[in-house]
Amino acid sequence: MDMNDYIKNYILSTKDFINWTRKALILESESNQAVKAEGRQAVKSLFKNIKVHTFEESICHLFIFSIREELIILVKEFLNNKKKPD
Repeated sequence: MDMNDYIKNYILSTKDFINWTRKALILESESNQAVKAEGRQAVKSLFKNIKVHTFEESICHLFIFSIREELIILVKEFLNNKKKPD
């Protein structure tokens, strides 16, 4: 499956996550031109137990290569946190 096929044919809905009881970590960028603010909010609304980290700098989907150390720290903190996210 290529990315265009995925984007055209796979849509997440609340039904996909209705029984999701685990926590979720969402990493986003305020300036992401590929996903507008409305789209980011729609994804957040799918989960009940989320932690959101918003990067202020302009980043693209390949940002993990430029912020590797920060990302590792964020993920470790998220995984080690036993309480529910805010």
